Amino acid sequence: MLNENGDLDCDPEFTVYHREVGEFIICETDDEVVESIFHEDKCPVWIDIALTGAEKNRTMLSLSCSGRCHHDEKRMYYYKGGAQPFGIKSPTLPIGWKEGDKFKIGSFQKAIAFYEDQHEKMKTWQNQRVDPTRTTPVD
Repeated sequence: MLNENGDLDCDPEFTVYHREVGEFIICETDDEVVESIFHEDKCPVWIDIALTGAEKNRTMLSLSCSGRCHHDEKRMYYYKGGAQPFGIKSPTLPIGWKEGDKFKIGSFQKAIAFYEDQHEKMKTWQNQRVDPTRTTPVD
């Protein structure tokens, strides 16, 4: 998902790439991923990465990205941990899961259906968002 947090107002030292909040794209190669999230030598200040789907010879990772971008790695989230801008997230664990237990990861089709649903919810949220200078939803 690109621009997951819907950055509206931020420090002018950041570049905000205005993509549809919750937009998601499917990339088949690492080059496609890089082309999708890096702009003018700037990258999102945070990229949360999680395992979301698996099939016999393929693995699906989701990258949820900030809309704010910067060229300086010191301005990235997770800088102190040395993984900037990546935050590694756990897949959804089954109820009752205990460390060491194996579990199945959903299929690509289920993961894509989930993100399509999330995209629709994010569009609804964005349409109902309240302007901070007003007390009523933005039209």
